[in-house]
Amino acid sequence: MRKINLIAILTLSILLTSSCAIPPTKTPQTTNASATTSAAETTSPADDQAQHLYPAYQYLDGLQKWGYIDRTGQFFIAPQYELTADFQANGLALFRQNGKSGLLNQLGEVIVAPEFDDIGNYSDGLAIALNWGNKTVSTLLDESGHVIAQINGYIFRFSEGLASVYVVDPQSGNGT
Repeated sequence: MRKINLIAILTLSILLTSSCAIPPTKTPQTTNASATTSAAETTSPADDQAQHLYPAYQYLDGLQKWGYIDRTGQFFIAPQYELTADFQANGLALFRQNGKSGLLNQLGEVIVAPEFDDIGNYSDGLAIALNWGNKTVSTLLDESGHVIAQINGYIFRFSEGLASVYVVDPQSGNGT
């Protein structure tokens, strides 16, 4: 048992350190009187509006539907989801549709389809998506929404590039 778990942890560590190139986050453009490029040239009005979106709901056909409003109170992303969360620093937000969680960007484009029971917040450029059921499956997502790793068991929140992992043996159902 310990040999299998150690191999799984080492494999996950190697996978993360060797093949996971996390894209750099965008740094905000700043302008001043001496700058040669204006903010209008570097960002579009849609980009500027998308940076200030807030979860909001509206009742449609008697159902509470969530979307995102801009600073003026107008819906920028139409209310169509069961639930939405705040956008994270990487520009992605959790949404729920048909009882499942997914991720969307600030333009309303679905980055991760709603196929998970839950998705945690990003930490160290990675999010952990969970599917429960007969056995818990943890899926590790990068900031592009790509699957980095998947295990039977739990991957706990990352901090400084490390995470605790509880691996469940698929044959016996026992974990360590």
